[in-house]
Amino acid sequence: MERARRGEKGLTNSDIRKIIHYDRNQVYQLMKELQCEGVQVKWSGRGQSAMYEYTGNC
Repeated sequence: MERARRGEKGLTNSDIRKIIHYDRNQVYQLMKELQCEGVQVKWSGRGQSAMYEYTGNC
């Protein structure tokens, strides 16, 4: 939420890995699981430019 207030959109896979110490595949799987559980996470881009953005709960 703080990043959104500062106008920073989303997090990269790398940002998330630094925070929770997962590998890149685990982060991708986590984002997919969150979507399945109803958390609105959208991602854009591919590769290093991919960004995950929280858009709210369903």
